[in-house]
Amino acid sequence: MDPMIDYSNVMNEGKHYPGERAWVDLQPWLKSCGYVLRDRYQRDWVASWLQPGAKKRWRDCEDSRVPDVCDKLSTYLLVN
Repeated sequence: MDPMIDYSNVMNEGKHYPGERAWVDLQPWLKSCGYVLRDRYQRDWVASWLQPGAKKRWRDCEDSRVPDVCDKLSTYLLVN
């Protein structure tokens, strides 16, 4: 984790972490290859906790979770 980034602010604002932006950019290509990443990595993603009428805190929302699957997939894509 980068000590210069306020990670809680990133989530409060419904933004991507710096390391996630590449996945958002890659998603259309991955989809064309048959892979679909979580909604969080779609270009039109809006954080569920910022949706009108949302009652959950970002910590309680599925799309606030940043899985390490991207790390595993990047390793797979680089190796194969």
